[in-house]
Amino acid sequence: MNILSLDSPYSPFFSQIISTFDEPVSFTAIFSKCGYKHYFSGSKSNYIGCILRKHKTFTNDDLHLAQWSNNHYSAYVRKFENRELSRSELENFAKFANYFRHYLKSKKIDFVMMHNDLRWHHAIAREICIEESVPFCVSELGLFRPYTMTLDFHGVNANSSITTLDIDFSQFGNLPDKPFDVPDKFYGHESKKSKLNFAYFLILNKLGGLLGFNSPILHNAFKIRPYIKRFWEQSVKPRFNQSASSVQLDDLPKGKYVFFPMQLENDTQFLIHSDFSSNQELLNQVEKAFLSSTLAADHTLVVKLHPNDLGAYESSPDTVFSRFNTTELVNNACSIISVNSTVCMEALETEKPLYVLGRAFFARGDVCEPCDINELSSALSNPKPVNVLARKGFIHYLKYNYSIQGAGFSFTLNELKVITDKIQGVIKGRVK
Repeated sequence: MNILSLDSPYSPFFSQIISTFDEPVSFTAIFSKCGYKHYFSGSKSNYIGCILRKHKTFTNDDLHLAQWSNNHYSAYVRKFENRELSRSELENFAKFANYFRHYLKSKKIDFVMMHNDLRWHHAIAREICIEESVPFCVSELGLFRPYTMTLDFHGVNANSSITTLDIDFSQFGNLPDKPFDVPDKFYGHESKKSKLNFAYFLILNKLGGLLGFNSPILHNAFKIRPYIKRFWEQSVKPRFNQSASSVQLDDLPKGKYVFFPMQLENDTQFLIHSDFSSNQELLNQVEKAFLSSTLAADHTLVVKLHPNDLGAYESSPDTVFSRFNTTELVNNACSIISVNSTVCMEALETEKPLYVLGRAFFARGDVCEPCDINELSSALSNPKPVNVLARKGFIHYLKYNYSIQGAGFSFTLNELKVITDKIQGVIKGRVK
């Protein structure tokens, strides 16, 4: 059995899965950065930087795939640099596509693993896997942190298999919660063990850059300076200076309010799975919709910026910005507006109307109200009844039928074997 890993989570999750196979597995890798080697237990790894220097071949079909690939990098340069991909960037995408397709065939790859499906090389690889009928899985940080991971055989977030699932979730609505099946000694993504290993990952990346192994096109360069700046802006500067844009309240807002948690502009979900060009544009349109709704007469619009958002926004004098606890803001709101933030998962555990403006696996009419920004004012004024039982069932299904229990360095052998059996099942299904 031949299994290929692309970039993994920042943990040995993929290697742990492979270790539970009963039959011999040839486990190889193609990485965008050297750091991923630290989490890899396979026999051979190659690096995109080396591939692009040596592999010069590509076809018109490869170039077409590169041009139309829906990925984070392409979306970023279009939205924030106001340009299309350069010829050099397109050729690098196309060369990788050609190499990857050839690799699948020449190495007789049975299955491909990747973390996040919208990094440029992962988006291209996913499309080729679909074209060549090679099964794959995509992992992502869990929906119920810190104790879960996501592993989907179609994609994650808006590409998730959940989006097309035809299930009456209310059948799970009255089932009781149960503890997650995780090891007693739990080392999740926020554990000291994970952070120390991530530090080593960064060191290897630095070395890989010096040696020319790393991809010349990166979704995240992992530079230290931005992290230092973020620490200064979040932890030090607020002690001496208040932002000129708007004072952010530390207390729960008084009176009735509509809660609008914002996301990072360069977040993958905002870039690709929404139709907004910037947070300022989004805020302006949400304010306009709210102020023209019937709720504006006796409600306040309360906005919370993403913790890593260092921007300053122009807003209506009546809009309130808050730093208060997100869960409390959700629980005390009259309704919630979001593009496709994970805050929606908290909103779904309430009986509050939830308006989703972007594309997401939870943007389903049975559990929330997906709507276009032009429909938001009317939707706020005329909220539809909330199907609480369907919401409870949806959350239960995601927790116990969809999510992988465990995270970081900590998974039970039983949970890893469940994943192994699923992978073997899809591989055997392909052979048939």
